[in-house]
Amino acid sequence: MQLRSQNGVTLDLLPTKQFKTIGIKVDFVTPLKATAITARALMAQVLETSTAAYPTQTALAR
Repeated sequence: MQLRSQNGVTLDLLPTKQFKTIGIKVDFVTPLKATAITARALMAQVLETSTAAYPTQTALAR
């Protein structure tokens, strides 16, 4: 099921009773600029592996 809430914002729902967990994935899409490639790659890695409350990947997993 696909819902569009605003211009450029689309929500894809995949309802199932097969799993007990919930997964959320957020994609931020912008035009690619050569000066921002490294920063974007690093930011994606940081957001995926740590937060202020869980500074390491192990702490986040626990």
